[in-house]
Amino acid sequence: MPTEDIPVKIMSEDETARWFFNKLITISGRKYELPKFDELDVKMSWTTLVNLLNADANNYKKYVFLLDPDMSITNEKSALKEYMENNIVNFKVNSTSSNLLILPGNNSVEKGLWQYVNNLSDNDPMFSDPLLEEKGVINTDYIKQMNNFDQKEVYPGSSSAQIKVDENLDSKTYKLWFKYIADYKNIFIKYWIKDHANEVNEFLGILSKICKKIKKDEG
Repeated sequence: MPTEDIPVKIMSEDETARWFFNKLITISGRKYELPKFDELDVKMSWTTLVNLLNADANNYKKYVFLLDPDMSITNEKSALKEYMENNIVNFKVNSTSSNLLILPGNNSVEKGLWQYVNNLSDNDPMFSDPLLEEKGVINTDYIKQMNNFDQKEVYPGSSSAQIKVDENLDSKTYKLWFKYIADYKNIFIKYWIKDHANEVNEFLGILSKICKKIKKDEG
């Protein structure tokens, strides 16, 4: 197989991270020279991923490791930042000289998307999206309504429990909300990416350079 046809392997935390990554690529990645990707279907904690890379960086030099946005070392309480302060590490973060990238944002994918749509104004362009208009989501009132639901609507086999989503809740609640709004998430993320263009472009630019380095080493 020609070198250019060999996909770059992606290690990520879970299915949601891979969904987010794919949206970044399909919506904003066209202007970057990106290879094919082989996104490994795994579910691992961030510590497992980081420990794998740190223990044997040479063995994983042809992989790209992705961590969720809440690991950003710019966050005051970043668990990754604490890890790096307390351990000898063999990697850099968001650097073209390494292969560990943090997805754009500052919170988990689910919470970040919740915060985004819940802080829009009624005149935001998102509410003019024809796909949302078809579903009757035409202003922030409809977004707020999505913050109240029964968990049975997400997991039909579970017991009934009213869920109310707001700030400062545990990650499980935002994951429930994310599943509850499954019919809307692809529309919501399109506007999130547009409104976070600087972060997204910085991420994709570094990703492109890392992939070029991997391809060069393969050749």
